[in-house]
Amino acid sequence: MVTWVWFPYRALLVTGAVVVVVAGWGLVAVVRRSRDWHDQDVLIRRLWRAVKRIPSGYVLADPATGELLMVERERGCLTLAVSDPPDLAGPVVVTRYLVGMWAAPVPPPLFAHLAGVDDVPPARWGLVRVAQDVRNGDAEDGAGWGV
Repeated sequence: MVTWVWFPYRALLVTGAVVVVVAGWGLVAVVRRSRDWHDQDVLIRRLWRAVKRIPSGYVLADPATGELLMVERERGCLTLAVSDPPDLAGPVVVTRYLVGMWAAPVPPPLFAHLAGVDDVPPARWGLVRVAQDVRNGDAEDGAGWGV
């Protein structure tokens, strides 16, 4: 108590206390995460490392399933786009996974956005539309987010 009255920079003491409390909450949150969360984080980091090596504009074909893989880099977002095998009978659906933002992998869980091949990717959306789309579970055009 004597230090509080004597120390002339009270704002510095309050700021230091706030920093200590926030750091404590962050440490508790990290410790409380389960083993599954850690495993997901490791897998997402491995996927992010592999995806960032693929140049933009290249289309890779999965030999086992025939799906087409492509990397999209827009607005600081690294997105993996997985499309159905080419089929002339029906519409082509593209599943986009946001793998990283601003040179870092995203934290778990990894969300998938299902949409048509000609739809605008989520990296081009504004923040308000992304928040509405995630909250509602589906977009106006029938596309939606899934885990």
